[in-house]
Amino acid sequence: MKRKSTLVLVCLIPILLLASTTALAKYKTDVEGLAYGTFENYRGYPSDAEIVSGFWSLKIQDGQVWYYARVLEKNLLPSEGAPIDSADILEYTMIGKPFSIEKGYDETLDTEYVKVFATYQVTKIAAKLDGTYTTKTWTTWSQIEVYANGDVIDNNNPYDDTWYKEGEVLYQDFF
Repeated sequence: MKRKSTLVLVCLIPILLLASTTALAKYKTDVEGLAYGTFENYRGYPSDAEIVSGFWSLKIQDGQVWYYARVLEKNLLPSEGAPIDSADILEYTMIGKPFSIEKGYDETLDTEYVKVFATYQVTKIAAKLDGTYTTKTWTTWSQIEVYANGDVIDNNNPYDDTWYKEGEVLYQDFF
């Protein structure tokens, strides 16, 4: 029994160290600041849900990035086993070191921006009309784009911008 416990500890300790150093890994950047705001609607595909309310916050300090968002959505069509008019809560948390942090100027929109491309953990609580709910968690990549003109976009897949959340920046000190 003692041998099994030792083996479990020997395997578990490197995994925990790797996870903690990845979560606290610093990204080399001179971008620093804080921004937060709301998500107001989905653009593009899918059209089977609408945002009832949503908020987000992004902080970049000393090469570390924190991102958190929560969205309450109403299902407009039956999808993923959810009945029409049921509600889902989606919670987004950035995990690990970002792939990129970029500060620049968008000539088309004539405004400055900060973009963070990273891996997110998404937890979805899907409420059913009978009072029951299901919970599902997955990881994905996403890119949050904060613009100096007051807009924010969260692309669920930066390589395919056919579906994203958009909203308003209520506060930012990046620019």
